[in-house]
Parts: sequence; structure tokens; C-alpha cells
Amino acid sequence: MLPCCAVATRAQSRAEWALSATTLVVMALPSAGSDNGSPFLEYDRASWSNLAPRSPLPLSEDDLARVRSVGDMLDGDEVLQVYQPLAMLLALYVEGARHLHYLTREFLGDDVSHTPFIIGVAGSVAVGKSTTSRVLAELLSRNPATPSVALVATDGFLLPLAELEKRGTVDRKGFPESYDTRALLRFVSQIKSGVSPVSAPVYSHLLYDRVPGQTQEVAGADIVIIEGLNVLAPPATSSALAVSDLFDFGIFVDARTSDIAKWYADAEGKTQANYGMVVLATLARVSVLDGPEIAALANDMGGLFPMVGAAAAKAQKEGRKPGWSSTLPNK
Repeated sequence: MLPCCAVATRAQSRAEWALSATTLVVMALPSAGSDNGSPFLEYDRASWSNLAPRSPLPLSEDDLARVRSVGDMLDGDEVLQVYQPLAMLLALYVEGARHLHYLTREFLGDDVSHTPFIIGVAGSVAVGKSTTSRVLAELLSRNPATPSVALVATDGFLLPLAELEKRGTVDRKGFPESYDTRALLRFVSQIKSGVSPVSAPVYSHLLYDRVPGQTQEVAGADIVIIEGLNVLAPPATSSALAVSDLFDFGIFVDARTSDIAKWYADAEGKTQANYGMVVLATLARVSVLDGPEIAALANDMGGLFPMVGAAAAKAQKEGRKPGWSSTLPNK
């Protein structure tokens, strides 16, 4: 059974998350047991925080700003109270896996080096799994035993938009059937087999599609974090291999449905506004639109994306390459 834990919050908004009563559910050892017969142990935020020794905040304000998702209010207290103990627990699992590999190698007389420790992070849209993954990557990379940590989002394994349109399943984007599961399984299998480097496709939330010709390379990693909606889902059939079968540890980030819905609405509004300003700036820089057109566009954000398409068509007609299309940042 895959060792795993769940992180849940009862906050009303992400801004309150750092102050809320976070609950962590961790798989118990076989001998531990629990009063209700569950194979899991539950910790409230205070009890969980006390598991890690007091230490200075390992991340700077710049680090925190870099790992936050849109709408997140991650702060130092949350890192120390929630993520630091989890990173320490993961470090124990990594150490244990390496020791077991060493003993197995000695027993079998095999000289194969250890492969990356793979962590799967799953959860609903807008629940905070991307921030969780980035914070853990930062903390784990500061451990001298695991300096190389790669983070891969499974968004890149979504089927190309053209393929989804061909199948008539664009409205199912994000559901298991919208992913190239074979490619994802092959990618994770190669990592677990010690293949290096391995490449994953890259997705842009602005383009709403894979970025043509762009890949993320994973090479020489001590830990690989695979983050996505469905990475802990069971296989489609009882005889099939699930991606999580290749993981060493699983983390499920959860919250109340009403909170997730609010976070999603808040994040989408802020994301669209941020993307709009980036588009305006990049269009101005490559002179696809002139000053007055930029001003008019800024006053009518509702017409932003249709105008971007029109600007691209104009550039194409004039034989100019719309350079902004490949420089816009991912979400």
C-alpha cells in the first residue's frame, strides 16, 4: 500500500489558511492502530507542528512570493507549522528507501544505483496542491541528502486541444480520459527505471494547450514530485497499472467543497486580470498594437482575448511573427 498523508484545512479563504486548524492524516504504522480502527492517524495543526523541532524559517520572503499560487496567502508560520514537519517526514522515507535499496543491492550483488524517490501530490482544482508541491520542493532541496528536486505538473500530459476538439471532449478537460495516460506512465516508469534524462511536455494555462516544441527535462534528480488532479486515482481497470503504483509516497490536499469553490472563483478572476496585463505589455513591446490601441484594450478587458487573436491575424497577414505567443508565462 502506498504510504500517504492528506492535508486538509477548514479555512474560509486561502488568506485564513495560515491561521486555521489544519488537519493532517498520516498512514499509521501497522503496530500503531487507532481508536476507530482506521489505518490512519490524525493530527491537529498544533500537534503536527510540535513534531518538528523549532528552527529558523528556511525560506525567505522572496522564496515565499515565488512559490505562492494566485490568491494564496502563504506565510512563514504556515511553512514552519505545516510543511516543515511534512518535509522532515518525507526525508525519513527517502532515507529509508535508500537504505532498503542498499541492503537489497548487497543481497542480490547488484550494482545498480538508486532511482529517484517519487512523490505524488493530488487534489482538486484550486485546493492548493501546486503551492504545496512548490513549498515541499524548496524545503526538500535544502536537505543536503536531496539537493536535486524536480517538480513536474501533469498538465503537460493533457491531450492537445486539437485532439480533444476532434474527440468532442473539450468539456471533459481535466478528467482522467483527457490525459495521455500512456505517455504519463511511460514518463514515470522511465524515471523509476533510472533513465536520465527524461522529458515531459509543458502546458500553458494561457494558451489552454501544450506549448509546441517545449519540454521539461528531468535528469539526476534525488526526488521527483508529480503534481496533478488525478495522480492518485486508481487504474481504469483492475488489471491496469496506475501511475500511483510507481510512487513512493502520496499526498492528497483537501478542503471543504464550499471553500474550494470560492478559492477557484477568486483565483480565476485574479489570473485573468494578471494575464491581461502581461498580454498588454508584451503586445506593446513587439508593436503588434500601437499606444492608442493598447489604451483602448486596457479599458475593455472583456474584449482582451478576441483582440489578441485579431492582433495575431494582423501580424500574420503582414508577415510578422507574433512573438508574444511564445513568451507569455504559464499559470
